[in-house]
Amino acid sequence: MRWRVGDGLAVVGVNTAHAWTTKHGRLRAADLADLERRLAALPPGLARVVVAHHPVAAGPELGSEPSARRGAELLRLSRRHGVDLVLCGHLHRSFSIPPERTLPGGGPLVVHCGTTLSSRGRGVERGANSLHWIEIDERVVTVERRMWSAQEGRFRPIERAAYPRAAPA
Repeated sequence: MRWRVGDGLAVVGVNTAHAWTTKHGRLRAADLADLERRLAALPPGLARVVVAHHPVAAGPELGSEPSARRGAELLRLSRRHGVDLVLCGHLHRSFSIPPERTLPGGGPLVVHCGTTLSSRGRGVERGANSLHWIEIDERVVTVERRMWSAQEGRFRPIERAAYPRAAPA
């Protein structure tokens, strides 16, 4: 498990891709326990971000794709420790699942990355590249979705939303 702490931010990665795992990913109990230990050890006041490869929150945005096995456990653990944001991907489509929809009673904001560097975009992003520009301040997490514009030669903002930060851990 990788993690970085600095400049008011803690980013912790958790592995959802294992040998002999279905394509939808899973979280091992030991990895969840390690994630909980690391989050509990963080000093108060940091913006907290968890990163996983596979989707961890169910929602209509996933279409027929399921979330990773034990994804809901990761979300509950994240809520307990004041995680502001969970980043994931795998689907090659960019979207956000707001905190009020990730868990009953609310959970962390979940942002799915699309395809920034390859041509594997799916759905409306087929053949397109996207990214998210994310800013976290004392009160809100702002997520700006950007799509590559060959005409402009840059990633162009197409959607922007602000979400309240999680309660301090």
